Amino acid sequence: MSNQPTTPPWWQGGVPNGRQRGRLRVQLDRIVDGLQSAPQNVARNVVIEEARTGEDVDYLYRGGAVLVRDGDVDRVLEIIRETAGDGAAVEEPVGGPPQRGVATIALPAGADTNAVLAALHAQGVDASKDVVLHICPSASACPATEPVLAQAGPVPAVADWSPQATDRKVSVAVIDTDYHRSVVQQHSWLRKVTGDAGGPKAHGHYRGHGTFVGGVVATMAPEADVRVWPALLTSGGQLASDLGPILDAVLETRPDIISLSAGTTLAPGEDPARELLSLRVFREHLAKTDTLLVCAAGNDAQDERFYPAGLPHPEIVGVGALDPDDRTPAGYSNFGNWVDVWARGTDVVNGYPNGRYEYADIDPDTPGDQPGSVEFTNWLASWSGTSFSTPLVAGLVAARMAWSHEKPRDAWAALHQIAVANAVDGRPVLKRGDADRPPV
Repeated sequence: MSNQPTTPPWWQGGVPNGRQRGRLRVQLDRIVDGLQSAPQNVARNVVIEEARTGEDVDYLYRGGAVLVRDGDVDRVLEIIRETAGDGAAVEEPVGGPPQRGVATIALPAGADTNAVLAALHAQGVDASKDVVLHICPSASACPATEPVLAQAGPVPAVADWSPQATDRKVSVAVIDTDYHRSVVQQHSWLRKVTGDAGGPKAHGHYRGHGTFVGGVVATMAPEADVRVWPALLTSGGQLASDLGPILDAVLETRPDIISLSAGTTLAPGEDPARELLSLRVFREHLAKTDTLLVCAAGNDAQDERFYPAGLPHPEIVGVGALDPDDRTPAGYSNFGNWVDVWARGTDVVNGYPNGRYEYADIDPDTPGDQPGSVEFTNWLASWSGTSFSTPLVAGLVAARMAWSHEKPRDAWAALHQIAVANAVDGRPVLKRGDADRPPV
């Protein structure tokens, strides 16, 4: 097998359907295996559980642990002793301090996470599960398609930077999977994309995702300083408790823009004002800076919110995906009035590591879903998902800032006006060229 169809069969029909559930199962198993086999999680006896509504998985979380505000730790430990017995303890993340303002509490052996949270909430404690954030799912938990061969790139093409040359330096932080210096060295448009080589389990199934996303930013903003922060396992996910400290470290570097192609859903009826403590605390710190967070709306083909894109705050931009015509919403993209802007996410071409890629066995009876592999040999791939519309928008904000000298959120506000003026069926749209300096 050398390729897969751009429009997978499981995009069609109702959501969810059998093929989507099959794809979901494959991707969830991949994420869970990656997390539970990571050395730091083996040492902590991390067990990943599924939050379910009937047959469908709503999200993943770490069983036997809760997140609380660090000022409530003593009170929390007392409540847990009264409701679940002795043995709860504050847990230090592997490799560094915890997220500012957040503490991870490992529960006593055998304690029910949901019951403990109910007891904490009944006492007015701000607490939540340690959820898994993953690169943007498609009726599942990862990109809308798997990477396929591309003959030339990038697509969209590199923006014409010459009319907007300026001494204004713009920095973009990409929080994602691994960084591949070998890819960056192959393509001229990636010359300002940097990062720490490799990343957590850098040879997992979604290796190269972070480098690809950084490359999309660079096509829209060729003179911006783009740094890839390897924060997510290349199996597709990361615990909020381990991602939170990285979010802190990124914010301390004072980037103009953060591009985040990851998140999670919640179960029906769950309130983000109570859940997702790690993301909410990070948002509180973000609000005190000028940094703009641009994040993916997710690929579940539904109007349920995907977080953090679904958090209604001016410092956060949620991005949906369009097909190559820059008009039609991609069949996989989440949608709804909580999506702030739409941009191309389908058949995006950018830098990708060479080597053999094994496709997943999703549905052997469906053409294009058979297992197989492909050899990447030209440092390029074509990929689809809101994972890739997100850095396109982040790059456009960076490109506008370079000549306008606006602060990040002011540049976004100006681009949003353009997107609204370009709206298609009520969806604000941004595309290549929308960040160019207006003619004099």
